[in-house]
Amino acid sequence: MGAGGYLRLTNNTDRQWVLDNHHSYQMTWDFPVTIKAWSQCDVYVEWREHIFDNQDDDAAEARYRLDGTDICFEIQARARGEGGRRLQVVLVNLSAPGYPSGGTVQLGWRHDGTVKFLLHGRADNLRLATAFDWADVLLTDWMATLPGDWMLSQLNLPGTNSACARECTEISQSQSMTVRQQLEAGVRFLDVRCRHVGDALAIHHGGEFLHQWFDEVRDACYAFLDAHPRETIVMLVRDDHHSSNTSRSYAETFDASISATKGGWYLGDQVPTLDNVRGKIVLIRQFPAVTTYGIDASDDSSSAWLHDRTFTLTRNGVQLVIQDRRTVSKLEDTADQLELVMRNLEAAATDVSSRWHVNYANGTGAGYQPESVAKGVAGLPGLNLFVATYLQRSSPGRYGTILIDFPEYPDDSLIKTIVGLNPTEESNVVYAD
Repeated sequence: MGAGGYLRLTNNTDRQWVLDNHHSYQMTWDFPVTIKAWSQCDVYVEWREHIFDNQDDDAAEARYRLDGTDICFEIQARARGEGGRRLQVVLVNLSAPGYPSGGTVQLGWRHDGTVKFLLHGRADNLRLATAFDWADVLLTDWMATLPGDWMLSQLNLPGTNSACARECTEISQSQSMTVRQQLEAGVRFLDVRCRHVGDALAIHHGGEFLHQWFDEVRDACYAFLDAHPRETIVMLVRDDHHSSNTSRSYAETFDASISATKGGWYLGDQVPTLDNVRGKIVLIRQFPAVTTYGIDASDDSSSAWLHDRTFTLTRNGVQLVIQDRRTVSKLEDTADQLELVMRNLEAAATDVSSRWHVNYANGTGAGYQPESVAKGVAGLPGLNLFVATYLQRSSPGRYGTILIDFPEYPDDSLIKTIVGLNPTEESNVVYAD
């Protein structure tokens, strides 16, 4: 018997780890042959403490390679030298920001405790850590680190208001990034507005055509999910502006657009868990349908989407708590807007139910374009800075879905902050397949 403890290996990469070499002397040192992508395992390590053994001779190695590559690292146990008993990782030909190839990462040792080694990202863009930190997670793949049994309503999702309003008039423009760029930046909730015209769905913002069609937005989402299959995208599709020259319903035209690829969509009417929708687009519809077709946020005889209000929509047992006040008559009103946003954030943080909190943190008004409200003007700070500052002072927890104009401002910090407020305890964040 000897001094034992655990090494937790977290593989948050797109490749399984393959054990190429394994050796030990006077130690309990049994490592798995493979460690799956997006999984973790605890390896028990024990140092020999027999009276007749020279305990300084305790040593062991386990070398892993990222499958399909020549990228290797070697986990070592050493008792000799400065620091005494310790676990360390030699980066044979692996490099990551702050960790050059050939270097050694000291993990330390904890008797009856756990030390950690985490590798994040894709094989061509790896990050390394010895404790979980959202800063080490690539925003292209941040949902892959979350437990699959969480409902989407439990997550903090960065979103974009009028996600396609990019190349348009200043009064309509809400975004500067394309949909694909938004997704790469970490956005996972898209507010997409379509006008039904000529039995097709044209992307609109009110009466303004945004020079895109729904099929283009759909394909951008498909391409992203093909490249990042453990992510999911929530898409709120709105019937925006009156229809023209149509021979079928809005729902029928939408269905025709996705008919060849319905397997890439979640069209259930209940809030799903993350594992149920990885690699898929989750539909929230603000248009009528005669059958079960996505999470229903459409108007009916009992309730409707209340613009410029905070309200709750209940459909088929699903409750959406929506803060949608966005009218800003003067820039000083951003303080009032922030108060409404904060109330919804606080309501989400204290809500233990499955209700989905959707919070529009943006604004516009007569003479004040969305960009001015988001970024500020004439020495007045914008709403994005206010929201980012508030969230940066908050503790990890549940804050809901937050929709933003120009979410890359200020300094890409807002999306990172929202993502980073998802709980960071490894037991809640990393799971084994």
